[in-house]
Amino acid sequence: ERIQPLHIVSIILAVAGCALLGGDLSDNVNIESYKLWIGSIIVVVPQFAWAMYSIIGKKVSAKYDWRLTCRDSFMLGSAMLLPGAILESAFYGFGVWQTKTLAILIYLVLMNSVITYALWNSALKIVPVTTAGFLIYLQPVSGAIISYVLFEEKLNSLGLLGTGLIFVALILILSRKQKKIPELKSLEPEFVVVNR
Repeated sequence: ERIQPLHIVSIILAVAGCALLGGDLSDNVNIESYKLWIGSIIVVVPQFAWAMYSIIGKKVSAKYDWRLTCRDSFMLGSAMLLPGAILESAFYGFGVWQTKTLAILIYLVLMNSVITYALWNSALKIVPVTTAGFLIYLQPVSGAIISYVLFEEKLNSLGLLGTGLIFVALILILSRKQKKIPELKSLEPEFVVVNR
């Protein structure tokens, strides 16, 4: 998938929108400027990891069913996290388990892991990685909306402008004409009869 000029314009608009939206802190939030920048830079690292997951996932989803992809991803992820979890529980214990804690964990497992990855891996079969990747820019917008509903955090004019830029970038990407992907030829060998 080649990056088109429209992609570059949309990336600039979306990143600018995220910067405006992320820099829109209400008066009730006390956070130092340098901490905000450090946090923003740290967040970039998993974005690259997610991009690689999407690119590899696109190739894998063409060959394997999304259920197998999710199963193997979760199994490998669990195996990699297990040593750290064992060490943490050995030094700090298992923590206090309450009904609320268990409910939050079940929500994270189902909504943020199983359903999210299932939908994402399914979508990679249908849309290009570049288009799917752009939808990630809706995360800060949805976060701002949920923060407003749950915590009454309000956006000022910069936050609204940032939200608008993100939507403009998404509209540019989603409204462009998609090239038809040619169907793959059969892998069965073709026999050619040569007349002598």
